[in-house]
Amino acid sequence: MMSLRDAHVRYNIVLVVALGLMVVGSATAAQQWTSNRIDAQTEVKDTSSAAAAGERASDIEALRLVIRRLEARIA
Repeated sequence: MMSLRDAHVRYNIVLVVALGLMVVGSATAAQQWTSNRIDAQTEVKDTSSAAAAGERASDIEALRLVIRRLEARIA
């Protein structure tokens, strides 16, 4: 028959192992969350850069159209 002390020791071992697994799981989840957040920020920057480049290209095309119209009036 198991003594009360042995049961208490086994319970404490199980408790420590469970808490250790929770800590490792929390650290892994935090690392994944940070990684996902960095990826999302990079994606936003890439999208913003692409949008800005597209806006610049459309602005340049609009200026070229204005210049053509002015040249047509002058000619």
